Amino acid sequence: MRGKMKERVYAEDIIESYALKVGSRQGGGIQNVLKRFGFILGEAKAIDQTSSKIGEITKRISTLNLHLQNYGIKFDSMEGGGPSSLSEKIREQRQTYAHVQPDRVVVGLEDNLKEVVACLTEEVKYKYRVVSICGMGGLGKTTLARKVYHHPKVKSHFEFRAWVYISQQCQIRDVWEGVMIKLISPFETERDKIRKMTDAELTKELCEILRRNKCLVVLDDIWKVENWNRLSATFQLNDTNSRILLTSRKVDMALQVDPRRGHLHELKLLNDENSWELLQNIAISWRSEDSKIKEEMSFLVKETVSYCKGLPLAVIVLGGLLATKQTLEEWKQVHRNVKSYLHQQKDLGIISMVLALSYDDLRSHLKLCFLYLGHFPEDFEIRTKELIQMWMAEGLILQMQHTGSNKETLEDVGEQYLKELVQRCMVQVGQKSSFAGIKTCRLHDLMRDFCVVKAKSENFLHIININHESNEKIETPIGEVRRVAISGGSSDPSNLC
Repeated sequence: MRGKMKERVYAEDIIESYALKVGSRQGGGIQNVLKRFGFILGEAKAIDQTSSKIGEITKRISTLNLHLQNYGIKFDSMEGGGPSSLSEKIREQRQTYAHVQPDRVVVGLEDNLKEVVACLTEEVKYKYRVVSICGMGGLGKTTLARKVYHHPKVKSHFEFRAWVYISQQCQIRDVWEGVMIKLISPFETERDKIRKMTDAELTKELCEILRRNKCLVVLDDIWKVENWNRLSATFQLNDTNSRILLTSRKVDMALQVDPRRGHLHELKLLNDENSWELLQNIAISWRSEDSKIKEEMSFLVKETVSYCKGLPLAVIVLGGLLATKQTLEEWKQVHRNVKSYLHQQKDLGIISMVLALSYDDLRSHLKLCFLYLGHFPEDFEIRTKELIQMWMAEGLILQMQHTGSNKETLEDVGEQYLKELVQRCMVQVGQKSSFAGIKTCRLHDLMRDFCVVKAKSENFLHIININHESNEKIETPIGEVRRVAISGGSSDPSNLC
């Protein structure tokens, strides 16, 4: 499958090169007609070269297909079945995913949730100013923090709440503005005033708001002590009832946040029982198959889930993959693939292995749509409508065939693409629209890391990280990459190229 995808990218390069050389010369008018005579020989040569290259690609694809057939590998009919088979496949997927809601599945966090909520709200018993949720990537820190943030007891206890993403590329000014806007200013006119404040004015006003009111501020995914030190000057919590909840992979960093009045809550790996329950909720419990088939699926997957070593993200992604499989034979194939990946890619961590398995199971057009998400910065809230428009502009959404009364627009298809990535647990839902649609989405940090590495290896996308505090020279192989994304200078998505 990877070979076919690279051939597709190479073919697009050839066609676009031909369009650049020849297509731009064509036009109307006497002068253009006369000029065209001088280009005829050149165009003939370009056509011949393009035809030759396409012939080479066709030959390589035929060879690849022959090798795959020799190994007994068959492609999904959706790959070559044409638009009508695509429409049918999408309709089947709507039924398949009707009962799967991975964003609501939380297992093994109940005791953690009670403890963190108590630390924030029981002021007589606990005097904590800062509560830190720590642990390795994929343990569910953000999931737990989100459950705390929306907990009824927390919502009733605090007058105002604000949630901001920090990430590795921490922009201090963006954090201050984000907290201020979410605490007091839902209106655009007030937001403009906040953005026009100087740093001194902004920090003074923010300190005053935290002092006067009972506020909860969530700082999600903070990495460096120096970032906290710069932020903490604003978050003066002495003699206030406001609190800070932060998440971080760095336990040593969290220990330095507030040694006297801080609380560190470390997440642990899931035990076997919770791992099995989580996967069962995502991939099995909602199915309508008879009990015998479910029992066989359960028996088969218990060994498979053990390979996830209790890491929630690995279990969730594996569950999302299994949720797309309809037959027991398909489940057996996933089980064999997991064992094969473990044997062939021993140097990969468990989460990288599961992410690679889930990615490789995607059809080629969904691979490209997933890789395109690497354009967006870490922890960025991606607007669904704009994302689908970008997919359309890039030609990543397959044209549908309108038959009878079943008319699918490109926007409809793009929405289904996104829903499949969500149901496979490769993309997370951010905000939902009033019609139960997906308004925004995002990538988990580890999923984005995988996406960026894979996009680069497939020559699909090259990321340039700009760090204003570093004088490191940026070298980009311009001419060798198809797309470039520049990130790190600001959280503004206009930096995407």
